[in-house]
Amino acid sequence: MCTVTFIPTSQGTVITSNRDEQPGRSASAPTWRDYKGRRVVFPQEPKAGGTWFVLDEAENIAVLMNGGFEKHEWNPPYRMSRGIVLLDFFTADAPILRWETADLDGVEPFTIIFHSDGNLFRLVWDGQDRHRLEIDPREAHIWSSSPLYPPDQRDWRMSFFANFIAREPATPEAILEFHQQGGNNDREGFVIDRGFLRTVSITQAVIGQPEITVRHLDLVRAEVHQFQAR
Repeated sequence: MCTVTFIPTSQGTVITSNRDEQPGRSASAPTWRDYKGRRVVFPQEPKAGGTWFVLDEAENIAVLMNGGFEKHEWNPPYRMSRGIVLLDFFTADAPILRWETADLDGVEPFTIIFHSDGNLFRLVWDGQDRHRLEIDPREAHIWSSSPLYPPDQRDWRMSFFANFIAREPATPEAILEFHQQGGNNDREGFVIDRGFLRTVSITQAVIGQPEITVRHLDLVRAEVHQFQAR
């Protein structure tokens, strides 16, 4: 829920997410599940049953990150888990429209990277207002969680990512490797271990034609899962 990349490649659109969490909150691997009458792919978080990474049969894909544009004050209790908010978007025929009408009062700030029908959006709830930003899907992008990474670290990560894109073939395998080894220390790297907080998993979806491949690296259990969602 803390580092997301979006990269258009010759093999399809590749969206990859590193989840930084308390080690005890490792989630089950992504698979097809029924949620309120909808069939969706997601890894399930054990505490609230929510998720940070969702894909549906229409190829809508959304990835959740903690925090909005800047670090916010933690002020519990919150009315609803952000991982449940994300899943609830997929109970609508058009998840992007649910963004405009969802009740977000009492929900902690969050960011959603949303890709649908060739369009890319960054959806931000800052605790007071919602923001819908259109992003160029023809370019590669990286986002880092504002609560964990201050502006200077986010800038460093963007520069490191740009260098990677410039020098490496943009294959799903290379991108997954980048998410495992990018950076040079626990504060700026893409796999972190701060004791109370560590990178617990990496999830990737490759939306190609005609296949959709989902990969999930559980770094706590040292397990690798892969399946064809289509």
